[in-house]
Amino acid sequence: MSKDPSKNKEVRVDVKIPRSGYPKVMFFNRFRVEKAEGFRVLHFGLVVESAGILDYYCCVIAESTLTQSRENLLGYLGKIGPAAAATPAIWQTAPPSKKADVADIVNMARRGDEAEVVLSVFSIWALTLASRESEQSEIEAQPLALLRCEPELQRQFIGAMYAD
Repeated sequence: MSKDPSKNKEVRVDVKIPRSGYPKVMFFNRFRVEKAEGFRVLHFGLVVESAGILDYYCCVIAESTLTQSRENLLGYLGKIGPAAAATPAIWQTAPPSKKADVADIVNMARRGDEAEVVLSVFSIWALTLASRESEQSEIEAQPLALLRCEPELQRQFIGAMYAD
């Protein structure tokens, strides 16, 4: 939703969630959530005994985005049940790269013994332009990452995102 400054009223613009085309697809068995001023850094890693860090992904998400997603994500957690371990073991390993995407949308899904964390981003500028055009009521988000894990790890991750 965006405010049209010329008319001083709210204009509804939906952000369409991408269904495919994620440039990063990986399984993760470790994560770390770092709190910083106004945002959180989310680290995901696939660590195996024989090779150490086999795969890695990192993104930054604004606190305001987490606040807006809180009801949805904690509602999802309520449906799948709380984490068995209240506090996951914190992953301290240094990341293999210094790159971090910016994420605006976090979605979760689960099927059987697999769970997903799906991350997307959208342009605030495109949202502003769409709010000015009366015929456009939707913009498309850009897919970032489709991250799979065990359901228990997903539960712990949701809890860690909202831990203070």
